[in-house]
Amino acid sequence: MGHDYLFHDKKSGKTTVNAAVLLYWAFIQEPPNEILILASDLEQAQSRVFRSAEQIIQHNPQLKAESDPQSRIIYLANGTRVTAISNDFRGAAGSNHGFLSYDELWSYVSESSMRLFEELTPIPTRRNSLRFITTYSGFEQESELLTDLYEKVVIEGERIHDTLPIYFNRRARLFAYWDTGVEARRMPWQLGREGEAYYDSQRRTLRPAQFQRLHLNQWVTPGVEMRFNGQSISPTPIRETPNEIQIIICNHRGIFIIFSFDQSSAVFPCA
Repeated sequence: MGHDYLFHDKKSGKTTVNAAVLLYWAFIQEPPNEILILASDLEQAQSRVFRSAEQIIQHNPQLKAESDPQSRIIYLANGTRVTAISNDFRGAAGSNHGFLSYDELWSYVSESSMRLFEELTPIPTRRNSLRFITTYSGFEQESELLTDLYEKVVIEGERIHDTLPIYFNRRARLFAYWDTGVEARRMPWQLGREGEAYYDSQRRTLRPAQFQRLHLNQWVTPGVEMRFNGQSISPTPIRETPNEIQIIICNHRGIFIIFSFDQSSAVFPCA
């Protein structure tokens, strides 16, 4: 039993990673199994991870021969079912899931979505029962569920790799990869002239706080926008955490696998 989180920035392939891990679990782990894809609403659950899983199957003849994708359920020959479900904590109660897939957990801000997350905990009677979450950073004082997980893993947990931002909280059974900053841009389309042109365009069209959140995987304060020397600026969160954790948090987009607690204040960038 456990919780894995991958935090990365926008367009870094995190949803595809989620779908790939999900299918590995569906085809290999304890069949017949119950795999659930969740999001803040049914449309999102179907259009992101679910559709990515369908596309992976369609491009792999071996997987295609062993599966039958329907509108919101993928049936596998081994008896496992992959189901995209809506944000309904009452309807989700009583499942015997071995794998839970969450995408963009920062958008889980309603009481109903928080109850859904709490209702679907890993199953103790299964040998392997896992939550797998992919997301980028949320909003301070708004994305409370994601903030709580981040605190438990990144802040309260232990960094277990010298060069990669990987964290583990053994007591909470939380494992996370939290990647932020420009250094996290590793995909081919994020690099070179095309990547530079894309991020320059995004920097010019997005509000600074949104650029920080989407493309640097940094936490921001919602609804705060000011002008300085004729330019629009947003407050930059500053985390008062140990130096080793500060370095890890100051990356680019997030991979959801572990979280931790932080105290933050805001300063206005003048450069």
